[in-house]
Amino acid sequence: MGSRMRSSEAVRTFKVGTNGKVYCYHNLLAALRQAGTCATRPGEEFYECPYALYEVENVILEPAERRVLQNQYERLEMEKDLLERDVVGLKAKVDSYEEGVAEKTALQSEDEKLGMEKRLLEREVISLRSKVDTYEAAFVKVFGVVVLFLGLSSAAIFFSLIFSIGFLLQSLDQARSAYE
Repeated sequence: MGSRMRSSEAVRTFKVGTNGKVYCYHNLLAALRQAGTCATRPGEEFYECPYALYEVENVILEPAERRVLQNQYERLEMEKDLLERDVVGLKAKVDSYEEGVAEKTALQSEDEKLGMEKRLLEREVISLRSKVDTYEAAFVKVFGVVVLFLGLSSAAIFFSLIFSIGFLLQSLDQARSAYE
């Protein structure tokens, strides 16, 4: 994947490496490209190279090996910084997750307490309902006895009135027959 680069001094060849960087094939010239979005359109050429490349930052007149090593060191430093940021971010996520787990555990224990209180209240309600049912049954029995007593009393009064009226009528008949 070589090509030729024309400059005012000479025509020099360059190579596109597996890492995607453009550098001099003969360690004479390094042309670095920026990482990021593609700045060339498909079909455009960079120094007569048929491959579409990214925007070229600069052309450096120094041995390519030295520049590549320096770039690798800078890239590794940048990766290290990014990884450290990732570690900090992951630690923050772990901390927030642990806080969430602690909150969830606290809520679960609170739910369990509320569940126990609910069950106790349900038992108390059942107990009160059974007492109410017992009182209702006792009231019905007492009411029945009172009604029965009142019924018997009124029946006794009714019969006593009937007997009294009957006795009175009989007495009147006897008095009338004796008077006549």
